Amino acid sequence: MPSLPLSALEIYKAILVICSIGLVISTLEFFCIRRSFGADGVYSWAVFSAFLLKTRNVTLTKLLNAIFDVPGVVVLLGIRLLALLCILFAPISSVIFKVSLAVVILSILLFSWRKSFGDDGADQMNMILLITTWLCTAILEKGLLLKVGLWFIALQSVLSYGTAGIAKLVSPTWRSGQAVLGVFSTGGYGLDWAAHFLQGRSLLNYLLCWSVMLIESGFLVALFLPFPYAVMFLIWGVGFHLLCAIIMGLNNFFWAFLASYPAVIYVWWAIHAS
Repeated sequence: MPSLPLSALEIYKAILVICSIGLVISTLEFFCIRRSFGADGVYSWAVFSAFLLKTRNVTLTKLLNAIFDVPGVVVLLGIRLLALLCILFAPISSVIFKVSLAVVILSILLFSWRKSFGDDGADQMNMILLITTWLCTAILEKGLLLKVGLWFIALQSVLSYGTAGIAKLVSPTWRSGQAVLGVFSTGGYGLDWAAHFLQGRSLLNYLLCWSVMLIESGFLVALFLPFPYAVMFLIWGVGFHLLCAIIMGLNNFFWAFLASYPAVIYVWWAIHAS
């Protein structure tokens, strides 16, 4: 089998580029709803600070108020956006790249603590990708560690699909073929045209539910299949997350899980090259 055309560092760069595109989009989305972090918004710091702040230190309290009220949130998002642009265009071995990656990780952790709720599996996957890449490329760059990090990302990806699929398999709603229509009919995660299209098409609903359950549950198998069949799993994943982004508004899932695919391809190659 021919050698992989990309080095481990180049694969990490591909992971970070895809991940960063999604984070740029989500950062701009938060910037557009920045008023939600105001005094009368859903993320009001006046409310959140009441249970987030456990200190009576006046200086620290003033500092946190400056950081996490609306002007501070805008600055925090601006710093993250600048750091993301550096990640996209700076060489992975450069100091700018390493510092920018650390800044992005810190800003996301601060922002996640600030809003306290609303994070999902895509946010968790993003943090796994960012922290693993930072540890393996910026802190402890070693040949073996670079490979271990890619294995970790790939196995985390297939584990995420597998657990999601198994969780659906034990659900009577998913097994009966009603789940997809039910989700698409909700106000938060659905679209009228999609729900209307699926209405009355019981066989299609049944096939959609079972295809999602079976492919997610068996995603690990893709690592051991011949290349054309393994690619089919990845193509399904791209299509699945793209539809979820269009219909359900889950934009982050598309970029976060797509960013793990270079590591999945690397592990597939490592298994089949041995």
